[in-house]
Amino acid sequence: MWKKARGFKYILTVLIIIALICGCGSNIPIEEEIEKTVPVKVTFSQMEDLPEYQSFPGKILAMDEVTLTPKMGGIVEEVLVNEGDRVKAGQVIIKLEQKDIISQLNQAQAAYDAAMAQLSSLENGQMPQQIAQLESAVNQAEANFKNAKEN
Repeated sequence: MWKKARGFKYILTVLIIIALICGCGSNIPIEEEIEKTVPVKVTFSQMEDLPEYQSFPGKILAMDEVTLTPKMGGIVEEVLVNEGDRVKAGQVIIKLEQKDIISQLNQAQAAYDAAMAQLSSLENGQMPQQIAQLESAVNQAEANFKNAKEN
């Protein structure tokens, strides 16, 4: 039993000596031990007017969206409204190039004139069946002309 107590005393003595050796020496310089300070500017509070608005990021969506489809295809010559403008039903918002439309109108007019000429020549003594065919051709050419004129 004395051997155990003696061994315990020996270990305890060695640990105390090691603790004293470690605790006595310090490698930290005194200057670093002092807490570093940061300079600040001090001002007094004042009464001021603050803006009464705030801005927040967001996205605005339209209540209604409409798909636009022109009566006829073509190249857009001019856009008559800007993004975000209010428009009404039936309002013209773009203009298409007129070259193709005028060409189609002229062709329809020429076809109408030719059909009218044939009809008038046949009315002066041709067969009733040919007259009915030409009247039908005149009516068709007239409908095409009106359609081209409206578009």
